[in-house]
Amino acid sequence: MELGKYLELQRKLSEFYINRFQPKLKLHNEAKRKKDINLIILYSIIISIIVCVITSLFKLFPLQLFSFFTFIVGTAALIIKAGRTIELDIDTDLKIQLMDDFVKIFGDLHWYNLNISNKILEDKLYKLKKRSSNLANIAPEYLQITKSQQALYTNIWSDVNKIKELNIFNILGISFDDCIDGKYENVPFSIKEITVIPPVAADLGCLIFCIPVISFFGIIIALILLVAGVQILSLYYAVIGTIVKLGASKITATLIAATIFVVSIKFIINIITKLYRHRSTGFRGVMIEFDMNKNFEGHTFILDNTKDGKAINVNKSEYSEVKLEDIEFEKDYTVWSNNQIEARYLLTTTFIERLKNLKTSFKAQYTRVSFKNNKIVIAIHTGRDMFEMVKAFSKTGKETFIELFKEIASVLDIIEQLKLNKKIGL
Repeated sequence: MELGKYLELQRKLSEFYINRFQPKLKLHNEAKRKKDINLIILYSIIISIIVCVITSLFKLFPLQLFSFFTFIVGTAALIIKAGRTIELDIDTDLKIQLMDDFVKIFGDLHWYNLNISNKILEDKLYKLKKRSSNLANIAPEYLQITKSQQALYTNIWSDVNKIKELNIFNILGISFDDCIDGKYENVPFSIKEITVIPPVAADLGCLIFCIPVISFFGIIIALILLVAGVQILSLYYAVIGTIVKLGASKITATLIAATIFVVSIKFIINIITKLYRHRSTGFRGVMIEFDMNKNFEGHTFILDNTKDGKAINVNKSEYSEVKLEDIEFEKDYTVWSNNQIEARYLLTTTFIERLKNLKTSFKAQYTRVSFKNNKIVIAIHTGRDMFEMVKAFSKTGKETFIELFKEIASVLDIIEQLKLNKKIGL
């Protein structure tokens, strides 16, 4: 990006920060402080209850150490999750108010978030149903919201199918976060922050019933779950007995014990699932689509030579490997295409060098590229959450805002790095 243009963007950034962001940030941080105080009080009460219950249980059942540990961690996880949900709601609200206007600093851009959009529609539907149980009274509004939901789901599925056709991911599922569409330097583009779950990170049902047959790791997991289940079941009956002795009714005791049981089991399942998924890291980063300044009919894509990249299934009856003269590039990447001549037309020496620089400038673990339907898609695996307007679990200041500015500027700078705004060869 040219220095003059960058300085002008910084001037607009300062104006936006002073006039729009800073006043709302003060209110945002004050709201967070109030929530923090409420959470500290809540933690203190819960910890006191846990200490009382554990003291009582230890006297009656000194051997149930595993159950007690699970109970403590499970309950703490529930409280922490509740606290994070509160904070994320505050942060989301600020992002909804400011993010779309913020990206317009860079030009004709529009921000949206599919997860937030879906949540807003669900909240509207919930409030509508709460307002009236008679569907006839709310039919027009109800139909409008459900149509919006249907349109949102249709767009999501359309995006998912397009991403699958790129052949640069192994996909079990995709989670969308921040999205930015628009035109920069007269080049139409879209940015999608995504997390791709690979097939190996299947759900726990597959983990429990399929993996143990073929994997020692799976057998160990099944045994841990069995032992944990027995221990937690013992805790379930122990808690009921203890609460009844303290004077509560059997119904109250059963409800409290059932809550502890469900939370503990869910916590163990979540931990094991995350540990298993960690064995095969999916893609987490940004996927950027640009209109190309070259016309082509075939499909060419570049995969990294990492373990995850090599695991992608390529239809070798349709695509063949493209050998290039750059030995250093071929150590890190493999190029596939259904049109060898076109692939060499697209992958010039200059483009390859710019792609290498792109990985360095983003500090990316790897990059992938797909040329299809006169568009270029670049996937940059950063392994972190991008485009944060506020820090979810710490105080937000000017530094966070500047970091957001730099992230968006870096993505848009790809247009100039790859010369997509000029009708010349890559």
